[in-house]
Amino acid sequence: MFNKNKFTIIHLKNIYINTIVISGLLLIVSFNSVIYSQNSDSLGNDTIKIMRFIDHEIQYKAKDSIRLNMKEQKVFLYGSGYIKYGDIELKAGLIEYDFKNKQVHAKSRLDSVGKKVEFPNFTEGTEVIDAKLISYNFETKKAFIKGSRAKQGEGYIHFEKIKVYPNKEVHGLGGKYTTCDAENPHYHFQISRAIVKPNDKIIAGPLMLYIADVPTPLALPFGFFPNNRSKGAGIIIPTYDNTISYGSGLVNGGYYFPYKDIFDLQLTGSIYTRGTWGVRALSRYRKIYKYDGSLNVTFQENIFGDSNLRELTGYNKTKAFSIRWNHRQDQKSRPNSSFNANVNYNSNQREDIQARGAEFLNNSFNSAISYSKTFPNTPFRLNASILQNQTAYQRVDSNSKNYNAISLTLPDVSLTMNRIYPLKSLHKKNTNKFTKGLSKIYLTWNSSAKNSVSFVDTAITLNNVSSLLNKSRNGVNHVLRTGTSLKILNRTVTVNPNISVTEKWYFQELNKRYNSSDGKIYQDTLRGGKHWRRAMTSKFHVDASSKFY
Repeated sequence: MFNKNKFTIIHLKNIYINTIVISGLLLIVSFNSVIYSQNSDSLGNDTIKIMRFIDHEIQYKAKDSIRLNMKEQKVFLYGSGYIKYGDIELKAGLIEYDFKNKQVHAKSRLDSVGKKVEFPNFTEGTEVIDAKLISYNFETKKAFIKGSRAKQGEGYIHFEKIKVYPNKEVHGLGGKYTTCDAENPHYHFQISRAIVKPNDKIIAGPLMLYIADVPTPLALPFGFFPNNRSKGAGIIIPTYDNTISYGSGLVNGGYYFPYKDIFDLQLTGSIYTRGTWGVRALSRYRKIYKYDGSLNVTFQENIFGDSNLRELTGYNKTKAFSIRWNHRQDQKSRPNSSFNANVNYNSNQREDIQARGAEFLNNSFNSAISYSKTFPNTPFRLNASILQNQTAYQRVDSNSKNYNAISLTLPDVSLTMNRIYPLKSLHKKNTNKFTKGLSKIYLTWNSSAKNSVSFVDTAITLNNVSSLLNKSRNGVNHVLRTGTSLKILNRTVTVNPNISVTEKWYFQELNKRYNSSDGKIYQDTLRGGKHWRRAMTSKFHVDASSKFY
């Protein structure tokens, strides 16, 4: 034993341990594998040369126990074994480390009832592999793994046996590729052999599609799967689905098209064994410091029952259409104006194959498109919006078809003038109390116009869109306010008089008439320019306030 540079090296069969910490059942050992030679110069001084066989410090621990075999130069970690080497982490129920060969072996352990637990878990950077057996060499950076499962890009790949090379390329035998995250996937492509190129692609040998472990006629001599974490065009692998209404199917399979960092387009389709199918287009866009948003449009045709047994199976064919558009303008692009949109419409939510979980139970949708503008150096501000509310219902009749009750406000416009003081200049020219009071007179004005209509979507066709005009309710409202603030009684009392004038414009007129023969009152709505009406109301209000000390 000797001291060099304030750390101690203990020579134990070519193993040099420089830190040992023992705390209860937890033992942490960090070590460096080194070799040294001692030479004497002509003056009798000793020199020590230290050479490292590995690049990073290795740390390891175990909950149960750690056993050192100095003769074979091995260490055994029992119970929640853990080894860390640089960005590599290994966890397992039983880990064996060979100092001499820089080799580590990891496998599961048996619990008190004889069940295998704590299967090996290997992590290197962002790559995570779960397996039944792992062997890894810290010097060559090669690994041999049995029963592995790892996430690759948008999918998961299972192998019976794999070899991992220093460039992280993986060669595997007996594999499965799937987008299902279950340990035993509900659907997968059975692969005889494959090569996984990190952040590039997966090249597979003969493969066949399995659904619920049952082979299908879909087989290919070879296949390419995308494995690129960065944006790039490629195939989207569909997911498997099984429902009572539609049967078994493949959902959201298609192609992905990115364009720089400006926008992307995802075209996918779904198909079920009972005939139901659907297509979807999803695009996301963004322009830095300008705007960003997304557009999602879907269409599907649903088929229930058997067309050959219409009465027995309740055969029915329906269509569903939905659109979702979100747009947000960056405040930095136009400080004096803004445009935002949130459109959400679904013609038949309960039969939308995209609806899942709580979204399936939602029967109400709201949409809003708004624009606002402030006119610089003026007190005026303009606001305009389109509002839509949709509520889904189901008729209780022989057909039991779904329908939507829609309330549409198009447009809702308001022009607002902030408070101004038109006689403010009098205060500068005169100093008497009367002119000071006049200079405090303020004026505000607000004008708003709204047109709204309510209807059922199943009652509207292209031929009767014009009939919505006869069902719409619209009008214009103007409000003008003026007032001032005066101090009286030696400035101990403040009086605030104000006047407001409201004028409403109506574009329809209600005509009511009494029929003496049946004793009923009949009402007609008259529209057109000659039935335009206006009404005006005014209010005067004054209040006084004071303070007592």
